[in-house]
Amino acid sequence: MIRDKGKESEDKVVRYLENKGFKIIARNYRKIFGEIDIIAFDGNSIWFFEVKTQNETFSPIEKMDGKKLKRMLKVAESFIAERDLECDVSFALAVVEGNDIHITRIDVW
Repeated sequence: MIRDKGKESEDKVVRYLENKGFKIIARNYRKIFGEIDIIAFDGNSIWFFEVKTQNETFSPIEKMDGKKLKRMLKVAESFIAERDLECDVSFALAVVEGNDIHITRIDVW
């Protein structure tokens, strides 16, 4: 049930990003050391998105701790290296609250 809610939230974010002009490159990109929910291209940069569903028991930004961010960076580096990409990179948290989607860019450099 939780997995279904997560997929539903990811689907909403994908539609939102596509409507904003992003091209979705990958979903649920996994390595043994972590996963990135959505990888997208906006014409200038590759974006790595973590998707969280807002609920009453926690704030999604609290879930983006240093450990999670390090795993995300490692997975992103792997994705970029495998494809020999040279482009700008951005990281973001996409929070789904009902039908509302809030994107917060995460500065990691």
